[in-house]
Amino acid sequence: MKEIKKVDMRSVVVLFTVIYGVIGSIGGLLLGASIIIPEVIAGEILKGILLGMLGLVAITGMYMVLGAIGAVCLVFIYNTIAKKFGGIKFQLTDVTKEEEEQVIQEN
Repeated sequence: MKEIKKVDMRSVVVLFTVIYGVIGSIGGLLLGASIIIPEVIAGEILKGILLGMLGLVAITGMYMVLGAIGAVCLVFIYNTIAKKFGGIKFQLTDVTKEEEEQVIQEN
């Protein structure tokens, strides 16, 4: 059995920041569209585009910051608990060449 005794803070924060940035950009696109469309209908095209872009950037940035903060909290909690009680245990097995090729062909 192997055990994860400590998780690297930087790698998890980078990963969470990217993932939450993607999620935030989807939300930002939806918010931006909901701002742009009424403004364009009202004849305020430039105002709508600027506000829509601001919404996209703001939501994406907010999600990235919150994702990074969440990652820091989770890694700190995991590392503290793993140090005191032990980390997640798992078992690794070797894969034969045939099994590896089969997985590659399936994907």
